[in-house]
Amino acid sequence: MGPWPGRIGFVLMGHGLLRSRPSLKCRKDTSCRNTQESRDFAVQLAYPIPDHKPRAKSNSMTPPLPDIPQVEIAIVEMTNAFRRENKLGEVKINANLSKAARDYAAYLARTNTFSHTADGREPAERAQRAGYLHCQIAENLASNLDSRGFQSSALASQAVEGWKNSPGHRKNMLAQHVVEIGVAVVRAPDKDPKFLSVQLFGRPKELAYEFKISNVSDVKVSYAFGGTAHEIAPGYAVTHSACLPGEIVIELQQGMARPGSVTSRYDARNGQVYTLKPGPQGTLALDISGPAAGQPAAMPK
Repeated sequence: MGPWPGRIGFVLMGHGLLRSRPSLKCRKDTSCRNTQESRDFAVQLAYPIPDHKPRAKSNSMTPPLPDIPQVEIAIVEMTNAFRRENKLGEVKINANLSKAARDYAAYLARTNTFSHTADGREPAERAQRAGYLHCQIAENLASNLDSRGFQSSALASQAVEGWKNSPGHRKNMLAQHVVEIGVAVVRAPDKDPKFLSVQLFGRPKELAYEFKISNVSDVKVSYAFGGTAHEIAPGYAVTHSACLPGEIVIELQQGMARPGSVTSRYDARNGQVYTLKPGPQGTLALDISGPAAGQPAAMPK
């Protein structure tokens, strides 16, 4: 038989990071706690142009099929290589994230759907149902079809390269503070070899931390944390709960001899207390107490 056109399909979908951001409720002589979650979702859908070049038909009537566990391992390895190239830490396989990815991949294949909310839930909800308590979650999906079949490395490469070349998926792969990953690949019903890949990134809730800022001076003090500006009145204490590493920026008054203020920066760390108190000649002093006060930041990045 003569040359025949291959049937090829490739679809991507990426769900942007869901992350908690600190917000405050304050009362005098009490601690404020972070109570608000904000979501930052970005969905990317890409349809690369299929390759319709004539290709020689294989001598075998059965197209080659990949070894799915090998594909999943290769996707993790390629993802970590990409993160290393971009000066980011590697992500480690997490069993609960892997379960969430596998359950959802099976659902998409069984229902012939392709969406981040096909089951009526968000990625973070599925991760939690699988036992993963999160600070941060991101999800990438890929659908690959080729009538000629797939080698294991080729299928992994197609999924990863597709994600790398799509802005939304690339952002998820290069999320700075995720530390864990779950990957699942399943074969979807089709007359030709078709595979669905689910990639989940996470930062576990156990990496959340708290710190306190206490103002025992007689003036209002301005500071910022996580890119958000705050003011703390005299006699108030504020407790921040956060999932991601962050920097505290405090404006300290210089007093009557030197009008104005100086900006001081500190890496927020779990359990520390930052106390603002009166200094000499109208200045403000900052006392840091708690675990490893004065030592370099120990929060996982």
